Amino acid sequence: MRSRAGIWVRVLAVPVGVVAGFIVLQYKMRVVETLVTAEVVRLAGMARNVPFTSGTNILVSPDHHAAFYVIIEPACSSLASILAIVFLATVLPSSLSRGRSRLFAVSAACIAVFIGNIIRMAGSIVVGVFAGRASLVLFHNWVGSIFGFAYTLGGFMAMLWLMMPSSKMVARGSPATLSPSGLDGTPGQASLVVVGPQAQSVPGGLSAIDTVQEGVLAGRGGVRR
Repeated sequence: MRSRAGIWVRVLAVPVGVVAGFIVLQYKMRVVETLVTAEVVRLAGMARNVPFTSGTNILVSPDHHAAFYVIIEPACSSLASILAIVFLATVLPSSLSRGRSRLFAVSAACIAVFIGNIIRMAGSIVVGVFAGRASLVLFHNWVGSIFGFAYTLGGFMAMLWLMMPSSKMVARGSPATLSPSGLDGTPGQASLVVVGPQAQSVPGGLSAIDTVQEGVLAGRGGVRR
């Protein structure tokens, strides 16, 4: 009963933690994303088109359109997605993290989401530089929203993939298997091979696998029922 109550507490802590963390950190996160987004656009060769940033505002000055400000609002930030991944990782079963480090998996997923959001916002600004404010808004609301869903889901799936056990770890837990050859590789014998920490082979032909009720392995004749 206590373990079940603990699970529910951890599950309910996910939305509470995401909301509380977002309220506390959203402005600082938006300032960081504003600076990084503007710098990415400048590095793309459009420094003259993004001459100024202030807080969460970016001044965009297209060559053939009127200048305008881009405001990085709370809904534009990747913080909510990052917090959701972090808190969801705390309620995942411990058996799922037998692969790589859980901290490594969560960090990689959060970095992927952050970079994806920077690409989305920088792409929107580039569209605004070439086509004006209306085109920026259209791109942000349609293409940007779809891309935002894609990188958030992709980051979560990447975290799960990194936390899954590797193929070598799965192989260590495989059940016993039968080999058609003996220790010396001759085809006339059968071996019972046990995969695990105490793996060993038992040679001796049919007498070594009398307990296998599915059939017996006889020479090269295969399995006879």
